[in-house]
Amino acid sequence: MLSRLLARLRQLVRPAPVDRSGFAEDGAIDRRTIMLPMIGNQQGKSYYEVSEMWARERLRAKRHLQEIVEGVTDYGDPAQAAGSFACDVGVWLRFVDLPGMADTLDDLRMWHDHWHQELARLIDLANQGQRAPVQDALKPGRGAWSYAGRRVNQLLESLWLQREPMGLQLRLEGSDDWIDAAVLRETEDQRELTVSLEHALTVDAAVVVRHTDRPDAPARAYRVRLCRPGQRGASDEGLFIAYLG
Repeated sequence: MLSRLLARLRQLVRPAPVDRSGFAEDGAIDRRTIMLPMIGNQQGKSYYEVSEMWARERLRAKRHLQEIVEGVTDYGDPAQAAGSFACDVGVWLRFVDLPGMADTLDDLRMWHDHWHQELARLIDLANQGQRAPVQDALKPGRGAWSYAGRRVNQLLESLWLQREPMGLQLRLEGSDDWIDAAVLRETEDQRELTVSLEHALTVDAAVVVRHTDRPDAPARAYRVRLCRPGQRGASDEGLFIAYLG
């Protein structure tokens, strides 16, 4: 009787076997949980850890700018804000080592530094009493600072997915010319696309889309739901964001 009871207790406390079939290369593994290699004895981090650090950095910067605009504080140090190596993401970028994605990593470092430089410029403007540009930059999707943040988001994910950011080409109905664009967002069912490009598109215009990184994939037809200027900074003049559906 006692032996049966002990056996039953062992069954209850024994951990259930782990089904590892989902972790196969062709299974449902989430690559973003992988820790990228680091130089030296630095601790590797997953995509989720790095993206959380990046989210905190962006939120801290937005709060500081908002406080300056609202007059809560007049203090802002542009030189400190420009220090892209000083924040947590900047420290991580100094040590992450991924030779196979060197170009993407270089782009990520560049856009992260550009984000800090734009932040420093906004703080300097606010300190000079020019609050309007700062208020405009705080609006969603407006200006060079916002665009730099979105590029960092895209490039971060690309490191873990081991691919370059997706590119595609658009062709307007009735035209033979293909227009280069970059994918910012694509739904799983491919019914909606958000792209950046250097051409303004007319709302409700019919376009055909083909992926440059998927030569065997068929072209798809969309309508332009909205097209707006993507940037107002001089370095990004002429860029547009188009929403296709």
